[in-house]
Amino acid sequence: MNHIIISYELDLITWSSTLDSFNFRTTKSHINQLLKFVYNKCKYEEAEWKRDKIKFYSEQRNNDLIDNQS
Repeated sequence: MNHIIISYELDLITWSSTLDSFNFRTTKSHINQLLKFVYNKCKYEEAEWKRDKIKFYSEQRNNDLIDNQS
């Protein structure tokens, strides 16, 4: 998880060496925040990929129409 935090320059998290009833909620909250970030990052990347594919298809279609004019 620290790799994700460092790679995307997120706020650093201090992880407890043990999990107990005192730090459970904090640890759970940190994990949920990271999962939410990863989920949103995946959705963003998927949308970018789709946009790029549509753009590529449109450019190819336009080029085909230009090259094959009757």
